[in-house]
Amino acid sequence: MGFVIGVAFLWQVIGQIALRLQGWPFKVGEAVEVLTGNHAGTVGEIYEIWESRSQVRLRIGMAEAERVEDVFSGINITRQK
Repeated sequence: MGFVIGVAFLWQVIGQIALRLQGWPFKVGEAVEVLTGNHAGTVGEIYEIWESRSQVRLRIGMAEAERVEDVFSGINITRQK
């Protein structure tokens, strides 16, 4: 039981560190690049932020927005350089 609780706690801590390394918190209007998944390498503009879930929605296409495939975790994106 202690192992499960410890892993859950460490996962939260490591997740927060990863978010900060990727540039979290982001702002609406920022250009970011997707790092993983089907849209890896795609650059999009943030148009909505879900703070409680550490997720953002990117302007990458109308079809993606309609299918809600424009939602990315904060650790899957990074600021455009």
